Amino acid sequence: MAPKKKEIGLSLNTRWFKGVEHNPRSVALYKSLVKIDQEEKGNFSVFQSCKEEELLKYLFDIYLEQTDPKKQIPIEEGIVDG
Repeated sequence: MAPKKKEIGLSLNTRWFKGVEHNPRSVALYKSLVKIDQEEKGNFSVFQSCKEEELLKYLFDIYLEQTDPKKQIPIEEGIVDG
């Protein structure tokens, strides 16, 4: 589900405390990074903490709001469009 208009432009802290739903593209990007990290035998510690995971997804949400909304994020099952 795409973010609601009123959720666009919120700060990271506001998103966290309101429990704003993530942009599906942020979730897809996060999952792709986790997969790459596992394939590369990485140990990116952010993937080991739920709090850090949520914060990273909110950062992705903010980034994606500021970039081209039609940019595609590839995931295992295919492509997630904006």
